[in-house]
Amino acid sequence: MWWFHGKYPSSKEAMTKDLEAFKEAGIGGIVFYDQVHGDQLPDAERTMSQAWWENVYHVARETKRLGLDFEFHVSNGFVAGGPWIQPKDAMKRLECIETLVTGGEYVERKLEVPQNSYRFYQDVKVLALPTSDVADSLMHVSCNRTDMDAKSLFDTDALQAIPVPQDEKPVYIDIDYQVPRILRSISYLIGPSGKATTSSTNVPAEPQESFTGTGYYQLPPIGELQYSEDGEVYHRVCLLKPLYRAHESYKRKTLSFDAVKARFYRIKLSGWNESEKGKALRLGGIVLSGDAKINEYEYKAGLISEYIERDMESPDYTCSESVPVQNIIDITGKLGKDGILRWHAPAGKWKVLRFCMVPTGKKTKHGRPDGMGLECDKMSVAATTLQFNSYFNVILDSLDSHRINNLKGMAMDSHEAGAQNWTDDFLSAFDKLRGYKLDPYLPVMAGYVVGDVGHDFGRSIG
Repeated sequence: MWWFHGKYPSSKEAMTKDLEAFKEAGIGGIVFYDQVHGDQLPDAERTMSQAWWENVYHVARETKRLGLDFEFHVSNGFVAGGPWIQPKDAMKRLECIETLVTGGEYVERKLEVPQNSYRFYQDVKVLALPTSDVADSLMHVSCNRTDMDAKSLFDTDALQAIPVPQDEKPVYIDIDYQVPRILRSISYLIGPSGKATTSSTNVPAEPQESFTGTGYYQLPPIGELQYSEDGEVYHRVCLLKPLYRAHESYKRKTLSFDAVKARFYRIKLSGWNESEKGKALRLGGIVLSGDAKINEYEYKAGLISEYIERDMESPDYTCSESVPVQNIIDITGKLGKDGILRWHAPAGKWKVLRFCMVPTGKKTKHGRPDGMGLECDKMSVAATTLQFNSYFNVILDSLDSHRINNLKGMAMDSHEAGAQNWTDDFLSAFDKLRGYKLDPYLPVMAGYVVGDVGHDFGRSIG
C-alpha cells in the first residue's frame, strides 16, 4: 500500500498506530512514499534530515516487528529525479533547427541554437537536404484584424494571443506568394487546451470511434487552411487541429496534405475551444512548406506521447515527392566550434537541419519541496544509476549500517513526465539494436519523408 509522508509532520507514535492498523486490516505491507499535494506544513521534516532519518529507521523496525513488507519509492515525489539531476542527466528530446540556404556558392552563416531555460544543448548531426521551399520574405502577409501582428505569427516562435473577435467574424490571415507555389504541409506552435487521452483515465464504455476517458472531450478545430487561384474564391485545404494538454511541454503540430498549387492562401481562425467564453487562441511559429512531411510526425517521433489515431495517416506520396537518402548530405564537420557553418553548397536550394539534444525540462512532482528536481533520463544507464545512487541506494546503505535493513523492494509510481525520444548514445545504440545507421534518416525525426525507419525508431525508444 502507498503510505504518503511529507505534507504534515510525522510522529513515531502515529506511525506505529498506522502500521498496527494496517496489520489488523490484513494489509501485507507498505511503500514509504514522500508525496505532497498542496503546500507542505512548516514543521514537516526536510528530505534526509535527522528527523526524517529517525522516522525511516522507526518504520523499518516497526514493519519488521509486525511482519509487514517494507518498500521504498524510487524518488521523493514522482516519478524519478531530484536536485542532483543536472540538465545533462535529465530527460531529453531531439530538436531540429532549420535554415534555408541557396547553393552554388560558399555559405558562411551562424546557425541558430536551441533556446531553453537551462542553456543546455548538445549537437548531434548537421544534415542538408534539397528543398523547393522559398524564404518567407517572398510572401506578403495581411490580416482583417488591425489589433494583431499577423506577420509575427510566421517570424517568431513566440505564441501570440489572438482575441476572440467581438463581431464573431473569423480571423483571416491572407498570404500572397506573388506567383503560384506548391504546398504540402502547415506547421504551427499552439497553446494546449482540454485534456489529452494519455492524461485521461480510460473508463469502461461501449465500443465507439472516439476515446472515452475521465475529463476528456473532443476539441473543435481552430480553423482551416484555404487556397485560391484568384484571391477571391477560397477552398479548404485542411482543418487546423488543436493541441490537447498533455504531460509534455512540446507545442508544435504539423499537418500534411496532398499537394496544392496556388498563388493565394489563407488561414481562417474561428470556433476554437472555449472561444465562446472569450478565451484567446495562442498561436505562432507558422511554417508553410512544399516539402513532403509526415502528418503529425510529432507523435510518431516520440516528441509527444499520445495515441496514434486513424486520421493521422500521411498522404500517399510518390517517389518524386520524398527525399532519396542518397541526396542527404552530412555536413556536421562543416559546423565550427564557433557555431558558424562554412560549406561549399552544391547548386540548388537546401535546408540545413541542425539536430541537437535538449532537455525536455520535466521535473518531479508532488514531493517534499527541498528534494524536488529534474526528472532523470530514463534511456541512460548513467543517469538512472545516478538517480538510484543519490536516493534509494543512500537509504539502502543507511539501513544496512544500522542493521535494520528489511527493505523488500523499490517501487516506482506512474510515469507522468511526458515523452522522451533521445539520449547521449542513441545513434550508436540504434545501430547495435537495428543493424543499420540512423544518421542519414534523421530528417524523419523532423517530419521529412525519407525511407521507412519509423517502426524501428518506435521500437528503439519503447
